[in-house]
Amino acid sequence: MRGYYKKLSVYQDALSLVDMSYVMIQTFPVWEKNNLSDQLRRASTSVALNIAEGSGRQSTRDYIKFLQIALGSINEIEAITEIARRQNLVLEITYQKFSRHLSKIRWKLIRLIKSLQIKEE
Repeated sequence: MRGYYKKLSVYQDALSLVDMSYVMIQTFPVWEKNNLSDQLRRASTSVALNIAEGSGRQSTRDYIKFLQIALGSINEIEAITEIARRQNLVLEITYQKFSRHLSKIRWKLIRLIKSLQIKEE
C-alpha cells in the first residue's frame, strides 16, 4: 500500500497548510523571518510528514502515534499564528482563514485516529 496516504484528504489538506504557511511567512517583516517563520515552517511541514511517515509503519498503533504527533503540530501552529495575530504580523482575515483550515485538519486527524483505534480493537 505504498503511497496510499497521498490519496487521503487530510494529507492533501496538510500540503495546502504548508502552502498557506509559506504565503503567510512572506507577509512577516524582515526582522521576524528567523523566529516565528522558522517555527511555522517546521510545524506545518511536520503535519504532512507525520501523516506520510506514520502510514508506512508496520502497526496501526505506530500509525496512530504519528497522527497524534501531527495533531500536536496543529496545536503548535495554532499558537504560532495566534502570536503572529496578536503582534499584528498577519491580517485578521488571513488569520481567520488559516484557523478554519487548521480546524478542518484537526477534525480529519481526530476522525482518522478514531477509525484506526476502532479497527485495532
